[in-house]
Amino acid sequence: MADAGQQSLDLCEAEQSELARRYVLTSELYVEEPWSHAGPRSVSPFAPCAASRLPHVFDAARLGGDSVLWDLGCGDGRILHEAAARYGCRCVGVEIDAPCLDMCKEGASRLGADVDNRCSWFLRDMTSMPSGSLGTDDSLGPDVPAPSVLLLFITGHGLKAMSPWLKREWEEAPTPFAIVTCVEALDSCIDYNEGIPFDDADANPDGWRVYRDPVHAKYGVFVVPPRDISVTQWASSRPSAVDCGPDAVANHAPAIARGVLREADIRAVENLAARLDARRGGIDGKDDDGKDDDDDASGEALAMRLSNAMGEGGDDAWSEVEDAYHSLKTHRVTHLHADDALATEAPVVRARLLRAAFDADAGRCESGGGWGLLPGRPVFLRSAEYHDYSTGGGGTEENHRDQGSVLTASVHLEVSDDGGGGVFATWDDDGTRTEFRDLRRGDAVIFCSEKRHGVSPLVADGAFRKSVVLELWERGVTVRNRHK
Repeated sequence: MADAGQQSLDLCEAEQSELARRYVLTSELYVEEPWSHAGPRSVSPFAPCAASRLPHVFDAARLGGDSVLWDLGCGDGRILHEAAARYGCRCVGVEIDAPCLDMCKEGASRLGADVDNRCSWFLRDMTSMPSGSLGTDDSLGPDVPAPSVLLLFITGHGLKAMSPWLKREWEEAPTPFAIVTCVEALDSCIDYNEGIPFDDADANPDGWRVYRDPVHAKYGVFVVPPRDISVTQWASSRPSAVDCGPDAVANHAPAIARGVLREADIRAVENLAARLDARRGGIDGKDDDGKDDDDDASGEALAMRLSNAMGEGGDDAWSEVEDAYHSLKTHRVTHLHADDALATEAPVVRARLLRAAFDADAGRCESGGGWGLLPGRPVFLRSAEYHDYSTGGGGTEENHRDQGSVLTASVHLEVSDDGGGGVFATWDDDGTRTEFRDLRRGDAVIFCSEKRHGVSPLVADGAFRKSVVLELWERGVTVRNRHK
């Protein structure tokens, strides 16, 4: 199997290239409209940041709930949307393109009040922002805090144009802030509009000191630390990723987060799952013709699928095996994140799930949590799944873990079993079993993914259980299931 890190990097490069082609190479580059990214006052065209780069941006910026993230040239706002959804931090977007700014506001609104209320948007020409704009509270408007992190995802031409002003702001700001740039670094950016340089005598005329993390730099993410912190100090203070392996987390108690999903969110999940199931065919224990599956025939079909998947091998083998198991009549799993369906069709749900997981890891929930697994890691959404159990379904294996993931959130929707099954439980290292029976609709159990867990089998005729499960990991974007 190909190296996961290289696969993720290749995906990022391919994704960013496609975004550049779609938004830059096929767009009108010069217009007379002053409030346009292609207008006479703009220093950079608009191209969104690749989703596969975002976790590296956030990790490089060392974001947390108390951070204030400003994005100069924020485009459609997707970086700030995701930051607010994950961390609950204050986000400030500055953009010269009026239609882009409308997209910023619309996108934040679609993610719900928890995200919308943490975002502020301003139509500004950042090349004419006055001195003191970046280090002073309320410089853009009332209740707008100064940044702790400033982000620029613009071209080398834009960085060169902004560099002298940025350096003055960075040096003189009452509140020190870090600067994160994407694709190009402030100490080596090139303005290709002025031709290709043949010497590096003036490569860094403003004397920037830039930190290049061994991993983040591969993704084109670079950091200028706050002025009172040297590059060496910034490097040595990098958060170390806490061990999240099975031995390390075996006795970590899960967290309980109440009301993660509301009734409207649950309806949105159920409707999305129904649409996705209909697209793939064979739903609710029926075959593609809408007829009830025969147990023996279903078992034979599963065995055949597993045999074919393992026989063919290759990078997709585990993905095929997962799809086969997730098609079982007694425990059907629908991958809500496949082809970005959750983000586009139920964005509020995705935002609430992410926030619950990050809050629990930081200890901001009703009980438990605070493991500190996410800092020091570029974390991706591995999967978001809708689980539909029926009689006989359940995970009885006490050694079951979400291998390879960092953090898992299991949101209770409903359970009905006169036989007492369908109970979620976790196991400690010594075999102690903890059951979670006091869960209301929309409540979540959030736990370290490598901790043993499972659901007791459903017993009674007509029994059912439904839940939503989110997993976070470090190995890049998935577009189909947990493995691909």
